Amino acid sequence: MIYADPLAGLTRAARLRREREDAEFIKSHAGIVRTASAASLKRDSNTWTGLDTFAAEHFQPYQSGESVDFIICARMDLDHPLYFPDNLFADCADCSCNLQYRPDAPPGERLCVCCAARRVREAGDG
Repeated sequence: MIYADPLAGLTRAARLRREREDAEFIKSHAGIVRTASAASLKRDSNTWTGLDTFAAEHFQPYQSGESVDFIICARMDLDHPLYFPDNLFADCADCSCNLQYRPDAPPGERLCVCCAARRVREAGDG
């Protein structure tokens, strides 16, 4: 199912606030295990959009072959510039917004922060 972009039509301040709130929800949700490649955990600039939520200390190493429900990726837009020159690109599986992700990111369905938070809220567990 394709959803409307949850940030469409909002002011810049409202977009950033919504994304920050959804990121904090994801961070605090007991049912979410945050994982990242060992290489990305070693990078100091793993803090995304200035939020501590996505700092390396909140992640555990991804083990090759491990299954994940979805991958939360940074948007690629005027509010979220290209973070690394070798990033790869995809569309959010739910709202089709433009996303960027690291080449060593685990395989899986890619979602923006807001769509990931919506899915977790709809699942209602945790």
